[in-house]
This record gives sequence, structure tokens and C-alpha cells, in this order.
Amino acid sequence: MTSFDPAGAWVGTDASFLRRFAAQAGLSVTVMPVRSFAGMWARPGRDECDIAAGGIADLPSRRAASPGTTWSRPYYEVLRAFAVRKGSTLTGPEGLAGRTVIVTRGSTAEYDLRQQIRRNHLRGVNVLYATGESAAVAMVSRGAAFAYGGGLISIRYQAKRFRNITVAWPHRMLLANGRSGTEAFSYPVRTADTGLIQALNAFIAANKASYGK
Repeated sequence: MTSFDPAGAWVGTDASFLRRFAAQAGLSVTVMPVRSFAGMWARPGRDECDIAAGGIADLPSRRAASPGTTWSRPYYEVLRAFAVRKGSTLTGPEGLAGRTVIVTRGSTAEYDLRQQIRRNHLRGVNVLYATGESAAVAMVSRGAAFAYGGGLISIRYQAKRFRNITVAWPHRMLLANGRSGTEAFSYPVRTADTGLIQALNAFIAANKASYGK
């Protein structure tokens, strides 16, 4: 949902959505890059930022691990998908066998991939971790990896930036019980920021349908 382009600018659907919110609320946006996605949701509660953004699935385990935060209402119901080179074929989990696949460490994309490997008995899947979404898709673009796994809307965004990249196999996240699950994205917000969560929730309610458009 977010990444940094080669010039260091914060880009992506979350970046655009939150900048729109800030403009409407009369706020400014200061971006604080983090080295790891894992645990990002706890940072607002540690007074490191006001809002954590980056395609964060709203999971009970993450809420429990983020004291001092209030999670926003969901702003997007995500499907999983993969960025692959045009001409490549990936229509289901069997197409990942024997391939090199990139995901973000600690993300639900990694969780889904691990479940696909385990439940479908896939052999030879080489899992790499992304240093950034744009960098990961660039690796796929130049043939250094077969696919990058992420949220569907984020993969669509990257496919517009890389001419030889296409979107493959949109699907719901595979759960440990073998069933497909829904996945809602929300923003963890610093609870001490009086009024911020109310303003953000109102913006989401009015603009959720236009997210990513």
C-alpha cells in the first residue's frame, strides 16, 4: 500500500489517502520511514508517530500488541495477489512451486504464502523478504524473482509503474484451517492525540469507496 520511489518520495495508495485526509483536516504530513514492517502497529502507542500506515491488517493479535493505540474503522477489504512479469503464468498456488517469491517479513502476504506452501504441499519455494515494495517489484521486473506478493490494490499500483509487470491470481488470504478469510485494513492511531481518530474515522466513512482510485 505504500513504498518509497527511487527519489525517496513516499508513494502508494495509503500515502495518497492520508494526504487527502490531512488536507481536509488542515494537517501536515511528516513521513517517518521504518526499517521493518513487523510491529509497525505498536509505534503510535510508543509516541513514535501519530498514525501507522502501510497496509496493516486489523488482527486481534496486533491490537493486543499495540497498547496506547486506537485502531480506525476499516478503510479497505483486501485481496491477496502477486506481481509477475508479463508472459508468466500464475493462476493458483501450484504455480509457485520451485519459484522465488518475495514478500514483506511479518505481513499477511507472508502468512498467506506460508499457508499456501504448507496446505498445498508446495516444494522448492524460495521465499525472500522485501526491503521495500518498489524494490521488490523491480526485482521481479528484471527477472531476479518470479513474483512479489502483496495486496491487490497495491499490486495494481505497481503494475502501472512497471510496464512489464502484471497482476496475477487475486485471492482471499488462506487461513490455518484451510479456509479463505476476509482481511480488513485499518490505521493504528496514537490514542493521546485527542480528536484525531474521530476525524480520521469520519474521513474514512465518507471516502472509503474512493480508496485507491
